[in-house]
Amino acid sequence: MPSSDFATNPAAVIWETTRACRHCRASAVRHRDVGELNTSEVTHYIID
Repeated sequence: MPSSDFATNPAAVIWETTRACRHCRASAVRHRDVGELNTSEVTHYIID
């Protein structure tokens, strides 16, 4: 894997944590699935 200079070529990482959205993408749904993590659970998962 080639090395990257993030000072000149920053990377963007996008992690979708829910499918619930009214406008983001074609496969989005209006309400969260009951099995999805809530905001507090996601924050804890990302920080840890």
